[in-house]
Amino acid sequence: MARGNTIIVEALQQIAADIPGAAFTGSRIKSRTRVQEKAAWQERPPESIGDYLGTRVTVQFVADADRVFRAIDERFGVFEREEFFDNPKVGYRGTHLLVHGPNGLTFEVQITVPEVTAVLARGHAAYERFRDPTLSMDVYAHAVADSERIFDEAWRQYQALEAQTLEFEPTRLGEQALVPGTPPVTLPPRAPP
Repeated sequence: MARGNTIIVEALQQIAADIPGAAFTGSRIKSRTRVQEKAAWQERPPESIGDYLGTRVTVQFVADADRVFRAIDERFGVFEREEFFDNPKVGYRGTHLLVHGPNGLTFEVQITVPEVTAVLARGHAAYERFRDPTLSMDVYAHAVADSERIFDEAWRQYQALEAQTLEFEPTRLGEQALVPGTPPVTLPPRAPP
C-alpha cells in the first residue's frame, strides 16, 4: 500500500506542477478505525470506502479545477466527481474526485482554492461536531452554522481576490494578459497557505 501511495502522491505533485497556479497541498491516510466508522455510518463494507487515501490540490482559480480534473482523469481515471463550487456542502466549496489508483487502489482528490484550503481544519472541526448522531438539534444547527460561516467567509475572500485579478487580467486568470493600451501584466500566483 505504501508504494501505491507514493506513486499517487508523486503523480499528483507532477500534475500540479504542470498547471500554472496549482499546487499539491497534502495527503492523509484514513485510519482503520475511521474507515470502519465511515463504513458503518454509510452501511457499506469497509473495502468499498474509496477515500482511504485523501489528497488535496489547491488551484489559484476555480476555472483551473477542470484542468486538474482532466489531467487526473487522463493519468488515472476518475470514476466519480462531486462539484461543490456551485453547490456548497455546508458552506464548503471545492471539487471531489474518486480516482482509480495503482494495483486496484482508489483515492480521493479534493480540489479547492487557497482561501478554502486555509480554513479547512476549522471547517472540518465543525463538520465533525454535526456528524455526531447524539447531538441535540440546537447543537447540530449551531455546528452547521459554524461550518457555513467559516467557509462562506473564505469564499468571499476568494471572490474579492478573483475580482481584483480580473480587473488587471481580463483575458485569462493567472496568466499574462494584454489589455488594449496597457503593457502586459502578470500577477504572481498566490501561494497556498
